[in-house]
Amino acid sequence: MEQLTIAQMATRLHVTGEAVRVAIRLGRISRDAWTMRDGRYVITNAERAAADFAKRKRSPGGAPNHPIKPPEERTETLYEAQTRHEKVKIEERTLKLQKAEDRLIDRRAEDRRLTDLLRAMGDRILNWPADVAGRLGAKHGIDAAVLEIDLDVEVRALLTSMTASSLVPEVVTEKAA
Repeated sequence: MEQLTIAQMATRLHVTGEAVRVAIRLGRISRDAWTMRDGRYVITNAERAAADFAKRKRSPGGAPNHPIKPPEERTETLYEAQTRHEKVKIEERTLKLQKAEDRLIDRRAEDRRLTDLLRAMGDRILNWPADVAGRLGAKHGIDAAVLEIDLDVEVRALLTSMTASSLVPEVVTEKAA
């Protein structure tokens, strides 16, 4: 086994010392071909390492001639990545089109509108006995206050039974203070 410094490796490979350091750091010079002991590199397969490094030298334009390795955990091919990217772009365009055509529904806004509607309906139902008690009392010759109390009790009982059977949200059965 032969031991070389970085400068000696650079001379042997016909490159600069900085190029060797960068190649070691980026993994272009494989770790199985070069191991470090006491500040010197031990060459276990010098010819193969030199040939590998020569193949991976940068082109004159500055771009590497070797393919960029994807991360170890990803096994996706270029075609699969391009397909996935195109699908995302299509989905994005579809959402933009639906938003432009007002086909998308704002869920929070609809929930607010429904809650407001249910509260208004609940208030209307709870106030109904007071609204009609006077007219019904006069029409049938019954005391309006007694009729209002009876109607109120019956309406609240009906709303309570509907809430128990999950037909109406609890918002409707809130008593006005």
